[in-house]
Amino acid sequence: MHLGLFARVQIMGFYMQPELLFSHSQGEVVLKDVNAHQIYNETQRFNKVDIPVNIGWKFGPVRVGFGPVATVLLSEKDGLKDKLDDLTSQTVKNDFKSATFGYQVGVGLDILKKIAIDIKYEGNLSKLGSGITLGDTKYAFDQRNPQLIMSLGVFF
Repeated sequence: MHLGLFARVQIMGFYMQPELLFSHSQGEVVLKDVNAHQIYNETQRFNKVDIPVNIGWKFGPVRVGFGPVATVLLSEKDGLKDKLDDLTSQTVKNDFKSATFGYQVGVGLDILKKIAIDIKYEGNLSKLGSGITLGDTKYAFDQRNPQLIMSLGVFF
């Protein structure tokens, strides 16, 4: 889910669309306790500010664009860390970065110059984090958060 502002500027046959978005995303992590033969499904939730800048072409009401996106992490609720805290007697720390960079590629449709509908794929150029530390041991894993984004915008 995201909410924010965008602008669109036409420049020599191209358009540039900067955005400022508050967004919430979440994902599920599966934790397997092989000793107790149990499986835990834990949710990680993120509140962040996304700043994409898409550049593209318009073909009548249809748009095709791509561009970079910067993301600043505002807060997180890490269910994996919380579950590991419950299951062990060791100190658990996650390693989320406060800012990441990625890219967006997408298509859009403008309806009556009043409504914009966009579908974008967002990939990552940097990791959200590199792992989790349990006691004195660091467990590395690749935490990237690609996503499919659908937006509905209103022109003022």
